[in-house]
Amino acid sequence: MMNTAKKYLMDFGLRVCGYSGMNRLLEPVCGGVGVIFMLHRVGDNVSRTFAPNDFLTVTPEFLEKVILMVRDAGIETVSMDEACNRFKRGDINGRFACFTLDDGYLDNYQNAYPIFKKYEVPFTIYITSSFADGSGEFWWLALEEIISRTDCIKFEDGDTKFHIRCDTARKKYRTYDQIMRILWDTQQDRQREIIRGLAAVIDFDIAEHCRSLAMDWEILEKLAKDPLVTLGAHTRRHYALSRLTREEAQDEILSGARKMELEISVRPEHFCFPYGDNDSAGPRDYQLVRNLNFKSAVTTRKGLLFPFHSDHLYALPRVSLNGNFQSPIHVSGYLSGLPFAMINRFRPVGAKDDGHV
Repeated sequence: MMNTAKKYLMDFGLRVCGYSGMNRLLEPVCGGVGVIFMLHRVGDNVSRTFAPNDFLTVTPEFLEKVILMVRDAGIETVSMDEACNRFKRGDINGRFACFTLDDGYLDNYQNAYPIFKKYEVPFTIYITSSFADGSGEFWWLALEEIISRTDCIKFEDGDTKFHIRCDTARKKYRTYDQIMRILWDTQQDRQREIIRGLAAVIDFDIAEHCRSLAMDWEILEKLAKDPLVTLGAHTRRHYALSRLTREEAQDEILSGARKMELEISVRPEHFCFPYGDNDSAGPRDYQLVRNLNFKSAVTTRKGLLFPFHSDHLYALPRVSLNGNFQSPIHVSGYLSGLPFAMINRFRPVGAKDDGHV
């Protein structure tokens, strides 16, 4: 969750860059050769007093606007396969855009798919196999639901103890942040145990929550038959790979991919690192995915694509289509590349970290 001050600062910066003309001026330098857009959920942004994960959802109308803006800018929409092929051929004279969606939410099929179909835009969905099974845990969303349904969090199990009053929206946000910080620093199996314990206190069904949010294998099998759709791998349980041993990380990757192949006869060729930041995936993990013969892997590190990424296809940056920033001025900033160049101090986005430099 992005704190309010940071959100407004980013919004202000994007608007200044757009309205001042800086985006247009510096796009030839910062715009690169391509962009991989990252989405999670596509649906209605219902105004709620407590919504710490609202940044994960963009409206269908906004997605449609982005597609039209990309086309108006003369940027070609391509699949991840085609993007990789262009890098390998050195055919990167024109700018291109890829659309990717993480986790496998049901609203991707209900709301995003018809839009991509309408404009004949190829896209990739990265599937966490336990979510498709209905056995996974959207623990960050479950925590939001749990807090929203109670005025006091009481939980005690071993060294983990919560007794927090959360009877106002402000207190609920503070509670969410506090528990998230604890969970993020907790071993991942234990992290899920704690969420299950919190859910049990208020009789919240974690499994039903997963089934209500995720596409099942039947829907994914339908999508797999459409040439516009690429189904990539996103591990089995959505664990941060860098916090696992090499053997555990490899099993997370392979078991997720094999489950997809078993259920829908698709051997995924593209991969997405869960969470995807520098603390969740590193050089060992990039090399591991490379060794497992995937064609590419994407992160959540912010940035556009440049010719040098042809040597770094297993640590690709992306641009988040964020629910907090859904206006054309934000998109123009993304396409210019200027905000990311400034964030990254005009240095390549982590290319040196993927085990090749």
